[in-house]
Amino acid sequence: MKKIFFVLLFFILTSTQTYAQFAVGVHGTGAYAFPTISSSSNGNIGYGGGANVMYFVNDQFSIGVNASYTNVMGVNNSADYSLIGVAPSFMFLIGMDNSPYFGFDVGAYFQNFGGVSTTSYGGALNLGYLYGVSDIVALNINLRPTVAYDFQYKNTLLYLPVNIGLLFILGGEGGSTWGRKLPFTKF
Repeated sequence: MKKIFFVLLFFILTSTQTYAQFAVGVHGTGAYAFPTISSSSNGNIGYGGGANVMYFVNDQFSIGVNASYTNVMGVNNSADYSLIGVAPSFMFLIGMDNSPYFGFDVGAYFQNFGGVSTTSYGGALNLGYLYGVSDIVALNINLRPTVAYDFQYKNTLLYLPVNIGLLFILGGEGGSTWGRKLPFTKF
């Protein structure tokens, strides 16, 4: 199975012309969190933000790292709940102009609920849209359903963040200042 994964990864990375391009993003978050999937407890709304660094391997695929913070206010009429996520991410652009995308993250989530801190592991599915504001800036809107499981306390958290932010293109190949334009930028 591992061999198949690495062969597919190698094929994806080498089958098209490579356009090395870095991007940095920042976003604000609004979220709805369900404290546990298995209980009948009520969730609540939250807020937060985050940042990411991406490397566009080609014009439709990037790898990167996401870091996020979400604070959910008064879950189950108790203390605030905070979650810090750090996760490697993968993004696949659909189309060549202003672009919808999908992707996934898998990583660690550091939780604090009523003074009790724990580490959970989980992932997120990313469904979003990039709208080119200029050659080097894109508006990034996404929904990122996330599940994190805490092995110590046997607790599962499901939360649904909606992120709105900006993606800044830092450079690419070629002699120009910004390299080439990414598919979601205006021409």
